[in-house]
Amino acid sequence: MAGSRKRRGVAWRAAWPLLGVQAVVAGCGAPSRQTENQPAVVTVQKIDIVRRLRESGSIAPRSSVVVRSRLGGTVAALAVAEGDLVEKGSVLATLNVEPNEHLRYLSTRVAVLQDSISFALALEERDRRKQLVREGRAAADELDLVAAELDVAQATLELRRTQLRTMEEEGGGAARVRVGAADILAPVSGTVLRRSLEIGEVVRSAFGTPGTGKELFTIGDLGGLVVHCRVDQADVKYVEPGAPVQVAVEALPDACFQGAVERVAVAAIQRPEGNDRVEFEVTIALEASAKRLKPGMTCRIDLVLDEALRVLALPVESVRSSESGGWEVLNRVAESPIAVELGLRDENWVEIKSGLDEGDEVLRYPRAELGPPDLPDPALLGRIGTG
Repeated sequence: MAGSRKRRGVAWRAAWPLLGVQAVVAGCGAPSRQTENQPAVVTVQKIDIVRRLRESGSIAPRSSVVVRSRLGGTVAALAVAEGDLVEKGSVLATLNVEPNEHLRYLSTRVAVLQDSISFALALEERDRRKQLVREGRAAADELDLVAAELDVAQATLELRRTQLRTMEEEGGGAARVRVGAADILAPVSGTVLRRSLEIGEVVRSAFGTPGTGKELFTIGDLGGLVVHCRVDQADVKYVEPGAPVQVAVEALPDACFQGAVERVAVAAIQRPEGNDRVEFEVTIALEASAKRLKPGMTCRIDLVLDEALRVLALPVESVRSSESGGWEVLNRVAESPIAVELGLRDENWVEIKSGLDEGDEVLRYPRAELGPPDLPDPALLGRIGTG
């Protein structure tokens, strides 16, 4: 058979749901308007067949950070609104620290001073014991106990200092927290995607329990947008990094955006018990020109999985399964079955690998004669495994 092919190893399957596509007359891309139960004549012709994955997804920034406060208090001032650009370390909001939080901070400062004294005394005691050992007035093994006490004092001091430093960094500096105020700072540079607090609102502390406090701000990098979508386990083996993707959004029906598969998850998405569907997340990087898109928009992706170029083909409704388990078409002249071997297919066309030549004419099977389900329903072609 003549014709060039570009393959990615997609196998033809022989058991699919019922097809409901109208016939396509040779040389014409529009559906044929045939009388019900009157066979249409179709001609074997050379065309390009493309098999696609179509899925829904959502647009998101390449990276985003949720900002919480590890100090509790009342919102005294807001420095940014949604959509503002911020630099790392810039002030997002200011809190009047809760009295209990302020007391905890002051107590930590006192503890640091006390632990510093304890460490200094332990260090002095170690040096004194060393001198006694050198003078022969103390046993050498006494140094082991003194050294252990010194290690404990040093570790306690370092822990307290870390707690104090964390509280001061969370509040925008020691000078601010010392007077009962706290500045919430931007941990990264980017765009404020969401602000979830107002002046006068009480913010509870998340100190000691990271990730559990209220989400105050979300900051994202809009310089690189991506699409997140989920692909069934039967399909994901055909999705490869670097594959080109077209992206369409309902909010911008006149536009089509380009992207490429960036990453295919190595592990399936965790599902609740009882949900046995296995899916993998696929990340698609959008081109920099997709500036009209916004995080949170839903979209449809169109990914070419396989294509056969300039191959012999027939409309899918011209083919049916044979009693031998293969596939057959109906000869136009003798109305007798002809066994054929099939290749790639899309929503409307199926490749004829053997059994017919270019220009041969066959009959489309009327709907009343379709019999058992044969070829796949085009509505299911978004699932690669059924296409």
